[in-house]
Amino acid sequence: MSHIKESEKLSLLAAIFINLNIMVGVGLFINTSILANIVGAAGWVSYTALAVLLLPLILSIAKLVNIYPSGGFYAYATGEIGSFAGFASSWSYFTGKLASAIIMIHASMLLLQQIIAPLANINIFALDIAVLSLFIALNMLHLKTGQSVQTVFLVMKLIPIIFVTFSGLFLFSPSHYAAANFDWSQFVTTIPLVLYAAIGFEATTSLSSNIKDAHKNGPRAILISYAIVMTINILYQFFFYGSLGPELQHAGSFLNAFPLLLAKFFSNTPEIATKAQGIFNIAIASSALGGAFGVIFSNSWNLHTLAKNKHVLSSGTFLKENAYRIPYACVLAEGLICAVYIFGTRGNQIPLQQIAAFGCTISYTFSILGLLFLTMRNKTNTSIWLPIFGLINCGVFLVSCAHSFYKHGTQSLYIFGTFMLIGVIMYLYTKTK
Repeated sequence: MSHIKESEKLSLLAAIFINLNIMVGVGLFINTSILANIVGAAGWVSYTALAVLLLPLILSIAKLVNIYPSGGFYAYATGEIGSFAGFASSWSYFTGKLASAIIMIHASMLLLQQIIAPLANINIFALDIAVLSLFIALNMLHLKTGQSVQTVFLVMKLIPIIFVTFSGLFLFSPSHYAAANFDWSQFVTTIPLVLYAAIGFEATTSLSSNIKDAHKNGPRAILISYAIVMTINILYQFFFYGSLGPELQHAGSFLNAFPLLLAKFFSNTPEIATKAQGIFNIAIASSALGGAFGVIFSNSWNLHTLAKNKHVLSSGTFLKENAYRIPYACVLAEGLICAVYIFGTRGNQIPLQQIAAFGCTISYTFSILGLLFLTMRNKTNTSIWLPIFGLINCGVFLVSCAHSFYKHGTQSLYIFGTFMLIGVIMYLYTKTK
């Protein structure tokens, strides 16, 4: 990669914005009614449990960024385990993470079709491809341009979140949190769903070489954004259910959740509720689009790293950069994989969430194993208990992913497995060369 001037690198605030833009958004919104339907009033408990459960993993990744400020997932696993582990870690993240971008794009188009009449007559998958093409084009531009785009998206997505919190202060009913409204029987099945709403904290690891003072600001960006997002997620689900109660459990999809809340808040002025619905749909759609843009913006550098280490076919092609120092072939490859997800899953939420959660968990596992070996060989002053608990995190997530595949079907596993198989064949072929 060509040298990037210090003045062109991303600041700590910009790195935090990238993480927030990916983490806060469609995962939070589409989970609203699903969590209520599965566990009732315990939806916010799922987020709280995840926030605590995930902490050793967060601290472990932050430590790895401090040790390898310019490495990313490939370096975390390769350094102490080997190049195949580094490849598997980076490739699983690169391919799996893109599924989350498709969830965001598809959800945003469903929302916009409700409020923009001409869009309702256009095939939803055609809209998905159109937006994906636009984002691929925008991600060919300068890093600073991408930063500005994400700031706009971040401001938009805060509008519905602030409203839910504000309305909760007026509509909240303690009776909605009666013991009878808590359903713990399927609590474990919510883990992949809430994990999807939390993953994204690691986005800056892919961009760490483009962050100022990466060894300090990289870990800070992860920890600060994680604390902000988990607080938002807990309060959002808590106030939403506190306002609607069991009514939220029967909302169906996330498309019906906000209309219910608005109808209750503006019960005496239904015309305002109707107008507000359009505004919130646009804000939520913008939130989803911002997250998708952020994923594509940061993720291309994982493929670039693999190309730099000659683990992909025609590595030289993926190392070429345009006038804005963007590896354009890597961005185009993202677009191709996203298109496969669109047509392979038909935009269904759960299969895409399964792919995203499973792909990221594989990457986390290899990375934390790398930190464990570093610690065991006394190459870092980290307590050995940190990676051990981090691996326990990963074990829980792997089990929950397996349970999700068992409960909801293995269609997504076949799609993701095909990408992983292609990656392994590619790695073995390039290794012989």
